[in-house]
Amino acid sequence: MGDPRFWQLVLDALTTLGNHYIPAMDEVASKTGVDRGTWVLLLSIMSFDPEPVTAEMLQKRMPCQEFSKRLEETSAQGLLATVHPNEYVLTGAGQELVQQIILTAYARMENLNPMRPSDLHYLTILLRRLVKASHTSPEPPAKWAITHSRRFDPGENAPLLIQVDQYLSDLAAYHDDAHLAAWQPLGFDGPTWEAYTLIWREKSISLDALHKKLHHRRQSRKVYENALREIVERGLAKSKSGEYYLTPEGLELRQQAEDKTNEYFLPPWNCLEAEDLQALGNLLKMLSDGLK
Repeated sequence: MGDPRFWQLVLDALTTLGNHYIPAMDEVASKTGVDRGTWVLLLSIMSFDPEPVTAEMLQKRMPCQEFSKRLEETSAQGLLATVHPNEYVLTGAGQELVQQIILTAYARMENLNPMRPSDLHYLTILLRRLVKASHTSPEPPAKWAITHSRRFDPGENAPLLIQVDQYLSDLAAYHDDAHLAAWQPLGFDGPTWEAYTLIWREKSISLDALHKKLHHRRQSRKVYENALREIVERGLAKSKSGEYYLTPEGLELRQQAEDKTNEYFLPPWNCLEAEDLQALGNLLKMLSDGLK
């Protein structure tokens, strides 16, 4: 099985690459009065096209997010149309904006030269094999996120760095699939699990700080108040002076979910020989370093 540290290399490379094109995507969208949360939503909906989308469908990958109001607001902007109650598709204007945003990202990547062409070609081949193995691996996990991510595939004739960006995005989607399969059987809803995870990462946090940090999820303060109450009632956290911290039982359960995520995410990496695995790790680091 692959090393859990490989996921961090994938995430670092994707994040560093995204730093070169996401601000440009923001700029294109802002010219039409669209913020990042809205254009990310439009991209998500494009992955279902032409199938209508509901808030519940979007929450399959992001159960911590509240989508209903955002969908209504985006429809009011003329970017989505309602085909049935609470079911949405992109309008012509929405499709045009999504295409502009994607092409803007592609244009930025075509101007980057983070590594030698031969190294970039080798990285592309290894990532392609890994994505294929992940997408066709036995369940669990289900392949909801990676299947929708693959719908943006630009094809093997696209510039190499654009292919690499797609494959990294696919692996990030598959990691989401793996993590969902790891924690959802534990009986949490999305906002409660995210609150639990945030305490785990921050060591301790107050309700107000948690709500502020997760403001982009568009959940009410009450939702997180109830989430913290549930976590405490389950014996996974305690509160002192308004700060919440995990109990030993809470730390253990959260680590079990992390271990289970790796158990689901890493087996497809066995499609690569040891030499190729080592090369992939080196190439991902080389890519990140070349983009900084």
